[in-house]
Amino acid sequence: MFKRWYDKDPRLSLAVACLERADDNSRKKISKIIIQKAKAFNVSILEQPFLFFKRWYDEDMTLRMAMEYLRSSPPNIQKILAEVIIINISVNQSVYGIRNK
Repeated sequence: MFKRWYDKDPRLSLAVACLERADDNSRKKISKIIIQKAKAFNVSILEQPFLFFKRWYDEDMTLRMAMEYLRSSPPNIQKILAEVIIINISVNQSVYGIRNK
């Protein structure tokens, strides 16, 4: 069984792992792109304040919202957003010389 919601799809799992290892600037940029694209696909989330932080993406509000948009998206949109994450991390690494942590 899968413990994390994003491990159900191997490509989505890869995208989230890449995002986790990305530097803070890349995470912030990609989070904004995820939110923008998800909204364009009419994905909505309940924006609730978090009283505790237990996941790696909970500490940054923009990243937390991006992950919530990703989680709330239907599987076909998750696949598209996963590709957006992977492509943007690849571009950031090759164009800007950004390395994973």
